[in-house]
Amino acid sequence: MTKDVKIIVLGHHDNGDGDVGTIRTTSLGQYFEKSGSCYLLYEEEQEGFDKPVKNRVKYKKGYMELVKTGLINSRMVFEEGKTIMTSYNSPYGEMLMGVNTSSMRITEREDLIRIEVDYSLEVDERPMSKSKITIKIKPAV
Repeated sequence: MTKDVKIIVLGHHDNGDGDVGTIRTTSLGQYFEKSGSCYLLYEEEQEGFDKPVKNRVKYKKGYMELVKTGLINSRMVFEEGKTIMTSYNSPYGEMLMGVNTSSMRITEREDLIRIEVDYSLEVDERPMSKSKITIKIKPAV
């Protein structure tokens, strides 16, 4: 994979009450490998705000960490079969969440890396949503 990449993030959240949300963002960023892990660095715009959120994704087999800084501050860790607690700070307040990862798939080809994570979120030990995040990484054109 090249250093300069196009990153497409697809998110799907279902709270079980018929409220289903999807997001799609496309950003340019950097990809590199260090000490057995792969990294993505990119920024994403937040609707209604002037400053972007900086994102750092670290992944390897069975593990992904998503760190957001700026307008939103959080560190979400996805590890298959585990529930990991995290704090999520946004302009609307702070939440303590549990991230329970049910499955993770990483597919790597020369021209495409695809990371798919199925997980559920808990707030105050109550189920909040069943979610899926898909990250596609392609060489920037």
